[in-house]
Amino acid sequence: MLASAKRMASALICSLFLGLAFFSLPASAEVEEGFSLSLSKTEFRAGDKIVLTLSYSGTNQSPGAFLVRVNFDPSLVSYNKTEVDETLKSQYTKTEATESEISSVYTNKTPTQPLLLNGEIFRYTFTAAADASSGDCPFSLSVEQIVNDAGNQLADDFILTASATVLEPRSDDCRILALWPAVGTLTPAFDPDILQYQLDVPYDVSQMTFDVETVSGATWKVNRKNLGAGGSSTDFIISATSEDKSKSQNYAITVNRAEKSASTKTNTGSSGSSKSSGNTKTSGKNTGTGDLPLSAQTSGEFAPISDSILYQSQSNSPLLMIESSGFTPFLWGCLGSILLILLVYLISLHLKLMILSKEEKLIAKRSRSTDGSVLLKTPHSPENLPVSEKTDGDLSAEK
Repeated sequence: MLASAKRMASALICSLFLGLAFFSLPASAEVEEGFSLSLSKTEFRAGDKIVLTLSYSGTNQSPGAFLVRVNFDPSLVSYNKTEVDETLKSQYTKTEATESEISSVYTNKTPTQPLLLNGEIFRYTFTAAADASSGDCPFSLSVEQIVNDAGNQLADDFILTASATVLEPRSDDCRILALWPAVGTLTPAFDPDILQYQLDVPYDVSQMTFDVETVSGATWKVNRKNLGAGGSSTDFIISATSEDKSKSQNYAITVNRAEKSASTKTNTGSSGSSKSSGNTKTSGKNTGTGDLPLSAQTSGEFAPISDSILYQSQSNSPLLMIESSGFTPFLWGCLGSILLILLVYLISLHLKLMILSKEEKLIAKRSRSTDGSVLLKTPHSPENLPVSEKTDGDLSAEK
């Protein structure tokens, strides 16, 4: 019995602590109810659009009617229009404006069916004046006569303010201050007031780009990138546009691409007709040195014959014929590898011979130190003679 009472007391104490902990938890924060004001831009320039928005947030009873007054500086902005949120278009709203003030009224048409306001209510659109001076542009808004659907005052007046900064007017200057081609030099030297230029580039340049510096706020673009064929001229137009988009200026650059030189031309010879580097047509197979001009038959020079390169000696006799299309870097690499292997083999053979020579000298030196003399065997030494040639004294000595 005593044990049951203790258990029951323990259970009651635990329940009490749990209850206290539950009720001591902080309640969730309530949504702040009321009107708020916001601007679409914090900075603007002459001609820009600015939207001033009045919103209401809350979950409790919403206003059944209220009056809004907006004040602004007509030297900085001009009023355009007022828009009502879609959810309120079925209600009664009306807006009137003077030179520097806007008044709007909202009333719930069905007081017996209260409408819960939540979100945007009115949006006021303004345009920045063309001659607006830079600086602060303030807006003030008041919400007055806030009543519920029964006509009783619901809240005190709201006084709201917002401001934006008027920036300097956008520039109408569209000049390019500096211009650098990726290759070559402009003729004449660049000047913002000169609009026509010439530019010479070598044949191996097939595309052209530019670095451009404009006045602040201006933008630029170029009409092309690729060049024409060798020996042709290509016109590049660089267009600069002012910050306010009111003016634009074109700078024209004629890029002259050099012709392909004889040393860089790619020959397309075959067993049929072909063109030589001197643009002289030949047919059939390449001939010997008799077809070459005398200036090409000099000693120790490479003389071009159609698609081949002929190396000549002083006697004008062909020593080595190398097809320009045959000896690729791969073949040259193979030939170099073979020569390198042969060189390594010869060096290793030479080293082996040197080592053998040193060993023979060392053996001979050891023999001298052992015998005290060096015995040189000749073809006529007794031990080298056949038995038939040996004398009786030699035979008896051997016995």
